[in-house]
Amino acid sequence: MLAAIMVLAFILRIYGLGEQSYWFDEFITLRVAQGSLDSIITGSRPPLYLILAHFWIDIFGTSENVTRLLSVFFGTASILLIYSIGKSLLGEKVGILSAFFMSVSQYQIYYSQEIRYYSLFLLLTLVSFFFYIRMLKAKRFIHTFLYVLSTILLYYTHDFGIFIIAAQGLYFIINFKSLRGIIPTWLLSQIIILLGILPGLISAFNYKVIGSGGPNWLEAPEIWTPFVTLYYYLGAGFDYPPIKVITAAFIFLLAGIILYFYIIGKQRWLESLRSSTEALKGLKNKKSEILLVGLWFIVPIFMVLVLSEITKPMYHHRYLICSAPAFYILVALVLTKIKKIIPTGIILIAYAIVISPGLYDYYSKPVREQWKQVAAYVAQQERPEDLILFASSSTSTNFKWYYRGNSKDCTIYSTNDSILEVLDTCKLDTDRFWVVVRNEPGEKALKAVLNLKKSPFRIVEEKEFAIRLESQKIPRSYMVGRLTLFLFEKGGEGSD
Repeated sequence: MLAAIMVLAFILRIYGLGEQSYWFDEFITLRVAQGSLDSIITGSRPPLYLILAHFWIDIFGTSENVTRLLSVFFGTASILLIYSIGKSLLGEKVGILSAFFMSVSQYQIYYSQEIRYYSLFLLLTLVSFFFYIRMLKAKRFIHTFLYVLSTILLYYTHDFGIFIIAAQGLYFIINFKSLRGIIPTWLLSQIIILLGILPGLISAFNYKVIGSGGPNWLEAPEIWTPFVTLYYYLGAGFDYPPIKVITAAFIFLLAGIILYFYIIGKQRWLESLRSSTEALKGLKNKKSEILLVGLWFIVPIFMVLVLSEITKPMYHHRYLICSAPAFYILVALVLTKIKKIIPTGIILIAYAIVISPGLYDYYSKPVREQWKQVAAYVAQQERPEDLILFASSSTSTNFKWYYRGNSKDCTIYSTNDSILEVLDTCKLDTDRFWVVVRNEPGEKALKAVLNLKKSPFRIVEEKEFAIRLESQKIPRSYMVGRLTLFLFEKGGEGSD
């Protein structure tokens, strides 16, 4: 069954891998990874994934299929690790179920299909816990060494690795009486880890917490934001499943429970209810293991929420991919304990009904910015002497990655310039030009376009390239116009 889950996970992660364009953040990774090793190591970004991507790109090239394959391998390997951890802590069935949830989650598939840090962050979180558990149980030097190494590498994959270290440390402190025999080993491991991550920790704190660095586009999380994160963990999609899908899943679940009740009879079902209650009470024999998984799940989310309130907003679902495995393990544990009341197969089929529309949308509709399509459209429709204007230098760079046309281009560096000033700056005389805008919330790109409209030129075509986009807010919506293409002509008949 594990082999079947691994195959399923790989298929879901490899399918359609290169069909969509790189999106904005992937372009950043590509550009940094193609730089020198010195620039990667001394830069402001966690370097491990970028170093691996640097050598990967150097060997295999920069096509979407090839570059994203690196993350596919990391994401698929994580399935095996979560199975091993779930099995060692709470039994084989928990390991199998948690591996299944991770394999089919659209959230996990998405981050295994982009050239970004998150799949490696997930994998190294699991590797760190894998050897942490073995260090506590087996007390062998090799386990301690591999725990220390993987944890240092974890931090240099993503800054939020510090919250995983905090969860592990809190667990040890709570259980220090039962772990007295390993206190010297644990203290030594924490000292080495601290020394190993200290340069990066100081740099990240100064740059992202005290300074102006980091994702300044994030908004403060709401009280319900963590519940949205759990929704993403389960993999139901970027949008809420349609009401009819939720209704169908509920009807199936209810019908399955009634049918199961009818088949085994009232007396046996009540006995199953009592035995399941006893099984839940029996979990106190596993309270140490449950505490470890619970801290793994709660501590990163809680600490990021608190820090977002007292410093600056830093909460985003993808940054907390490190907590997702613990959530899957806890859900799997509950299912194994209530299986005599509600058979696991019935729950899993209802779950499949809920997530299937999201998976279908994920593979059939664009979820990444369509730079390839924008560039192709301009190349097909352009005329001699056309000009392409960009609302920012990054927009220009991303567009040119795919553009194969012949038009000249220019970047709008000021949102207050009139069209005549822009054209004068570009030193070009034209009666027709394109404007490519990336509608990032908070940017002033659209303002520039509105200023351009105050001129002898008129918009004769406006084309939006829509994508499905995750959101921090409720309700999440199908977001259109992430990339918008405007065609201006002098004296055109378009809207003002």
